[in-house]
Amino acid sequence: MAERIASRVSMHADSLWAGHMTEHGYVTSSSKLAQIKRDKGIVELSSQREVDGMKKVASDARKEKDEKFKRNLKSAFEKGFAGTGVLDSFGQLRPEALREESNDEPSKISAKI
Repeated sequence: MAERIASRVSMHADSLWAGHMTEHGYVTSSSKLAQIKRDKGIVELSSQREVDGMKKVASDARKEKDEKFKRNLKSAFEKGFAGTGVLDSFGQLRPEALREESNDEPSKISAKI
């Protein structure tokens, strides 16, 4: 007669099988909890690599946003002062625009703002 071999359980019971009240409501399975978190856009970071990746994405987005702001500001500045004589042909301020006006001499440059 052959030795008796104890069978091993291939599926483990879900830790939420009895139903638990979580911050996301009443759930009866970890897969349901994972679905709720996905629907709400909640991301759990499990490793330092994921944390570093998220920080890199955030810093890249911040840099891109700053560059876009600078481009938009420059284009608005150029549109606002175009043809007024304040900007030179390269889009830079003319030296006369930075000079303080004296009360004796009237301004030659008038900007339409």
